Amino acid sequence: MKKRFTAILCTVAASLLLGACGGNTASEKTETTAGKSQAEGTEAQAQADGETNPMVVTEPITLRFASSGSGGSDYTDIGTIITFLSEDGILPSGSTLTQETISGGTSTSGYLIEAGQADICRGQNAFSATVGFNGREPYSKVRALFGAGGNSVCLQVASESFKKKSGCATIEEIIENKYPARICSEDVGSSDYVLLNYIFEIYGIDAETFESWGGSITYTGNDTASEMMQDGSCDIICMASTLTSATITELSMSTDVSISGFSDKIVDGLLERGFAERYIPAGTFDQFPEDARTAYLGTSLIVSEDMDERVAYTLTKVMVENREKLAETCPTFKGMTLEGAIDEEITVVPLHSGAIKYFQDAGVLDSEGKPIG
Repeated sequence: MKKRFTAILCTVAASLLLGACGGNTASEKTETTAGKSQAEGTEAQAQADGETNPMVVTEPITLRFASSGSGGSDYTDIGTIITFLSEDGILPSGSTLTQETISGGTSTSGYLIEAGQADICRGQNAFSATVGFNGREPYSKVRALFGAGGNSVCLQVASESFKKKSGCATIEEIIENKYPARICSEDVGSSDYVLLNYIFEIYGIDAETFESWGGSITYTGNDTASEMMQDGSCDIICMASTLTSATITELSMSTDVSISGFSDKIVDGLLERGFAERYIPAGTFDQFPEDARTAYLGTSLIVSEDMDERVAYTLTKVMVENREKLAETCPTFKGMTLEGAIDEEITVVPLHSGAIKYFQDAGVLDSEGKPIG
């Protein structure tokens, strides 16, 4: 697995370097210009309150958002954020926001920021910011605007037909019994891909070993994996998902499935690799009779530490203060709280200095940048 894992990821790294040197001719690119308004963006909000906030930008700004390709939650969420920021009165008139589909997955998107290919991304920073990725150094210049997506969990979904045939309902049982299962995982660079390979690593095997038993791994999106499970061509899916995943909910309504967290052996191994501990509440997906231990990856909006402090402050302010509106159409913001926004168990990377100043103004960080209460 290590040889194969390394070869595939070297290809990804090479494409990132080529993109940094010569642009991204193959990526999708969507550009939006903030509509003109008599009000100067968020500064108008401060003036309406009878005060002028010197930290809020009044001049047009240009931002490059990176996301994965169309069809995934990352693509949709970034598009939703750009649509919101482009509304009259949110950012200064004339601001230009570009979405480029150059990200291989939220778990490694910070490397695009460090390479200067993007200004802002969604990040699940658990391993890239702590132990690095495939031999690369951990993030050093990536910072968070705020933490969100705190309902993300790592779980596994097995078809009941497979469970009856094999006697295995989990990846742990598949490995222990060397059963030739058909696993689905998202593509290289994604959280799901790394999750699966970490599980193999914790058990002391690799993908090649698994395939030597007659097993197979299909790298595809979760929607396609769900369709494959419905038609009987996939046995189990390992994924970093949400507690309200529409994909899992719809799958469980159309197909008999068994959904579970992970064993202590896997969870403990994931915690050593930068993940955080989480319990899946009883009753989730109508599957869990009691709380189930697992690991999770928090989601955050990440930028470079070199981003202008006022820009970081402004972006944090307008999104955090409109989080309930954004949550209506953007799952990243669902259940988001001020406490979660500053929780480094979710962001993993430190907050940007501009974000710290906003949260100090909001009264949740003290003068030293530490949580109040």
